[in-house]
Amino acid sequence: KISEAAQKKASEVAYVEEHIHEVGEQVGEGVAIARNGASAAANDAKKSAEAGVAKGLYTAKAAQQQATEVADLEAHIQKDQQAAATIALVTANDAASKGRVKVLGAAMHVSHPRVHVIGNSVVDVLVKGGSNRLEGSDSFSSDNVEMISEPIIPVLGGSGAASAYVLAKLGAQARLYTNLGDDSFGAMLTGWLQDAGVKVVSSHASATATHVIAIQGNRRTSSYYRGEKVNWQAASAAPGIGEGDWCLISGYGAVEQEDLAEITAVTKTLTACRCLVAFDPSPWFAGKVDRDSMLQLWATLDLLTATEEELLQWVGTKKKKMSSEELAKECLLLCPRARLVVVKRGAQGASWAAPGAESGSLSALSCDAANSVGAGDTFNGQLVYSLASGLPAAAAVEAAVERATKAVRSGKGAIGAFEGGQDGRGG
Repeated sequence: KISEAAQKKASEVAYVEEHIHEVGEQVGEGVAIARNGASAAANDAKKSAEAGVAKGLYTAKAAQQQATEVADLEAHIQKDQQAAATIALVTANDAASKGRVKVLGAAMHVSHPRVHVIGNSVVDVLVKGGSNRLEGSDSFSSDNVEMISEPIIPVLGGSGAASAYVLAKLGAQARLYTNLGDDSFGAMLTGWLQDAGVKVVSSHASATATHVIAIQGNRRTSSYYRGEKVNWQAASAAPGIGEGDWCLISGYGAVEQEDLAEITAVTKTLTACRCLVAFDPSPWFAGKVDRDSMLQLWATLDLLTATEEELLQWVGTKKKKMSSEELAKECLLLCPRARLVVVKRGAQGASWAAPGAESGSLSALSCDAANSVGAGDTFNGQLVYSLASGLPAAAAVEAAVERATKAVRSGKGAIGAFEGGQDGRGG
């Protein structure tokens, strides 16, 4: 029994050992499979990594090549620009040597030039159709009251205000240094100017200058309250004034000898700042200042503009007869730094002269004139705007004549010059 039990136990042990051996073989096969799978995965990962590295190297190389191409292109562009600049310089020098460069036409167009205006502001009260022949009385009666059929019209006047208004309406950055009063007339003028875009700098006078103008046909008489003095020095102290700016200065009814001295000092300060200076002497300096003092002022100017009568006061020529174009040339000789001299001729148009033997005359379009009040100041505003914007002399004078003609045709001065539209050429 013991032997049979032992033999049975031995059989069971052998069975277990055989089973263990089979399990061992299965485990070995599993390990082998796992090892093979791991090796394959490792190979796949290696191949993917190598492919990624290769792709990255290709991308980097392509980017480097593109950067090189961009650098070459920029170098070519720079060379082309340098070549173009050289060609332009040679062309400009050639044109200058042949006298084809226009003195006032060389500048590029400036859309909104900065212009400072120093001059007076006036309410012009236009009375049309009266006879102006009544006798005075201390009461109202048919003997001293005349009924008229046309309305009495207040308009913007004054050599400073009218020109500044025109400049702003055309698009300039206009700043006006003037003598407006703290009264209803002053408020009315300020409103007109600010609506046009003018920056007003006033001395706050006690009363605004007022000019009552009686118009009979093409003749007129007037009564003029001149107002208080204009502060000529205000513009020279303006912040930021300098190269590229223009300053327009005009005489008016209250000027004296000391005003001319102040204006001359101001123009010297402005020219030292490379500001371009335009001046209209008006008729009011005649008989109040000497010729030498006036010519000292002219020596500081870039632009001189005035009527034939006003300029003849100071030229001192011995010629018995002189055309307006010859007068412009004579005045140019007295203005050593001037770029342009313009002679305003009213209904006949204007003449001009510039360095380099440039000169010309332009006729005004004929029109049924309502009146010429404000035409000269309108002319000045358009002239300075056109020059400051880069137009050559002839085109600037033409635009000024056209704009002044509009003012005459409207009968409302500078404000009437813009009825029906506005632009920088007077159209």
